[in-house]
Amino acid sequence: MQLVQVRRVGFAVVHDTIQLSADHDNIRTYALAPQSTTLDTVKTVAGQVKYLSPQLRAFEERRLSKQGGYFISDSVFRQNESSTLGSLLESRVPGLSVVRGTTLVSGRKHCRGLLFIVDPSARIKSKCKETGVSDCYVTIYLDGTLYYTAKMADEGIAPPDVSRTFNVTNFAGAEFYADGAASPAGMHSNDDGCGSLWLWTRER
Repeated sequence: MQLVQVRRVGFAVVHDTIQLSADHDNIRTYALAPQSTTLDTVKTVAGQVKYLSPQLRAFEERRLSKQGGYFISDSVFRQNESSTLGSLLESRVPGLSVVRGTTLVSGRKHCRGLLFIVDPSARIKSKCKETGVSDCYVTIYLDGTLYYTAKMADEGIAPPDVSRTFNVTNFAGAEFYADGAASPAGMHSNDDGCGSLWLWTRER
């Protein structure tokens, strides 16, 4: 007498006993019943993003230090790839505004420099057009290189349309500093108090 077990992944095991004999053949047919297999729970923990470029590593160090500025990480960019850069920045960065969904300006002041007047009700009003000075456009750096500053507007160079010029899928990080005093060492810019935005492209 022999014990036989018939197995196959995804099916219940069938047990049978048969009597083996040299006098005749033993032919058996087995029908296996489907059976789902419950696997052990697998828990994974995503590690910290390991950037290769020195610029992105430095960005991540500043973001984790929490010593000033406003940051948008790679994971946030990836979660909002269907959004425009303008809408993403405006929703997550205090002190920054997007005019008509295209142009980045300071949310703290209207004009570049110290050009403003105060009316009797103590509300600040812009004198940008009257004085010929540009609006308080945010200074933009792309991978550490100056891309646009408010002074370019004085030369007739229009500010970039951030919702068309830049694609969210291209970036792994962004950081904004409301003025030069808030910028970390090595990132000071003459932004006339309009703020500076630093964009870092995604590694390929």
